[in-house]
Formats: sequence, structure tokens, C-alpha cells
Amino acid sequence: MLEALEAIPFSEGDRRESERVLCDLAAGAAVPKLTTRSLPAVAAAHTLLLGAPAMRPSRWRSPSPAWIGGGVVAAIALTLGLAVRAARTGQEGRQPVMTTRPLRATAPAAPTGKLRLLTVPPVAEILVDGRRVGVGSVFDLKLAPGERRLEIRAPGYQAFDTTITVTVGQTLSLGRIALTSRDGARP
Repeated sequence: MLEALEAIPFSEGDRRESERVLCDLAAGAAVPKLTTRSLPAVAAAHTLLLGAPAMRPSRWRSPSPAWIGGGVVAAIALTLGLAVRAARTGQEGRQPVMTTRPLRATAPAAPTGKLRLLTVPPVAEILVDGRRVGVGSVFDLKLAPGERRLEIRAPGYQAFDTTITVTVGQTLSLGRIALTSRDGARP
């Protein structure tokens, strides 16, 4: 197959066009859909019985990794050049084909309720079921329905800890929660 690829004549213009398409692909740009033609048939080769070791004449040397790597790179470059050349012939007036990703079905949102509160001091940390959900003075939070442990704390203040019940589609408004400082004064 490599011989068939090497036998295809490529001009300097074909090489430049191949490089341009590769640069566009590497940059993430859209390129026109490429239509390729089939390669010539591979010459008949000798086959071995299954499990039979391949025999090499003793005068042959093992190919070096550099030679193998170069052959692979050459085959890839020639294949891409062939694809570009095939795409160019008879496709000058066509527009690039743009495809979109398939749409993914999203699961419907789980039913929630809402918790609304105002914290003093405004830097108070708000935790629901031991997980930090925010910091702030006015706070609206969507929560899954059911009983939840609410904790509000701030440095230098006594923590506020209670259990709340969240109902689907309802807003539970706790109003203003003012934390007491450790010395007993309210802000």
C-alpha cells in the first residue's frame, strides 16, 4: 500500500494545500467535507500459514525505529495529501458542511423548595446539612424537600443551629437571623 501511495504524483500546490488544511484542523477551524477515491489494489503477496514464523533472509537487517517512524509519517502525509487533492477536484463551488453535536436529553429538574433568610452579620457562613452553601446577608437557596439542618456561623459570634422543613414549591422565609456576639451583645 505504501508503494501505491508513493506512486501518486503530488505537485507543490497540492503540498501547500495539504499543509493549509492541516493548519486549519490544528487551529480547530471547520474544513469542507472531503470525498476520497479508492486506492489501487495491493500487489499479490506471499502468505504464511497461521502460526508459521516469518522467515527473513540473513542478509536483511532489522529496520531501525527511525526508519519505521519515518515510513509511518510519510504514509500519513501522503494519505492526507491524497484526501486534499481528491477534495479539491470538482468541489470548488461547494460550501463547507457544518455539523452540530446531537442534542442530549436532560432530565427534568428535581422538585425543590426555597429557603430565604437575612443574616447579621453579613459575613455569616450558611451551612445546610453540614455543607457550606454560601455567605451573605440576604440569601435565597433552592433545596430538596424534607428536613434539613441549618447552621449559621461567623467568627466572634455564637452559632445559630436549627432544623427546618422544606416543602416542594414553597418558600420558607426565616426573616432576619441576628447572631449574638460571644460577649453577649447583639449587632
